[in-house]
Amino acid sequence: MAKTRRGSLLPLLCTFTVCTAAGALVLDALRGERAPQVQFTLIGAEPVQTAQLLGRPLIVNFWATTCSICRHEMPKLAELYREFHPRGLAMIGVAMPYDPPNLVAEFVQRSRLPYPVSLDIDGEIVEAFGDIAATPTTFLIAPDGTILKRREGRIDFPALRTQLLAILARPRPERPGSPEAAPAGVEIQITGR
Repeated sequence: MAKTRRGSLLPLLCTFTVCTAAGALVLDALRGERAPQVQFTLIGAEPVQTAQLLGRPLIVNFWATTCSICRHEMPKLAELYREFHPRGLAMIGVAMPYDPPNLVAEFVQRSRLPYPVSLDIDGEIVEAFGDIAATPTTFLIAPDGTILKRREGRIDFPALRTQLLAILARPRPERPGSPEAAPAGVEIQITGR
């Protein structure tokens, strides 16, 4: 009987391994691509386009009022925003389309979130970011609009903080086309005459 139990675990373990590998491929599907151009309908503020947020690091966090992990992480996201927003960080929380707008607005007001929250009533933002299926799902977007990371589930805050410090340590371009605007990893030599 012990052999039967061990034998029945093997297919389950193989299925878990295949699903995990497939999940990793899905999570990396947008890495390196440009962030989608969408309009965020903000609670209590004017709408904002993705393009208006570029030039600085951006965190887009998809969440739901029914998601206990989301609610648990929001104070940590608020703390991260308070720390890094003065240095250039932009952050937007996106409520899932199935979340009633009145519940989202009440939650945002009660929680006193310092960063803007967007309603996605028609699901266009969810679709544009790769059909978000689970909450929380968080994106880290570089100042040039490149998606650096997509994370489903709990946020690794120490790793995120380290990435933000590295991004913010890079010089910010003064004007488009300047040598400072070169993508990371590209070395530019300026020679004098």
